[in-house]
Amino acid sequence: MGNDDAKPILIPMPVLPSSETSATGQTTRKKKAVKKKAVKKRVAAGLEAEIRELAATSKIQAIKVYRERTGTGLREAKEAVEAIMK
Repeated sequence: MGNDDAKPILIPMPVLPSSETSATGQTTRKKKAVKKKAVKKRVAAGLEAEIRELAATSKIQAIKVYRERTGTGLREAKEAVEAIMK
């Protein structure tokens, strides 16, 4: 009965919810805020003016145009258009 036959004990680690601190130390909310700022910086002044004009009549059309021009996903485009509208 030596220690050669000993098996390690595995203890499952809990998974942090998305609102908790991530492995990098930043919360997901902070990451989203940083991401929004980065997206907003990418928008050229001409595109921003066009999005404002479109959003005044059709928010959906503004989101479509934003997605086509920037290559972002639906959620990011919607958030960006809403930020531009403010």
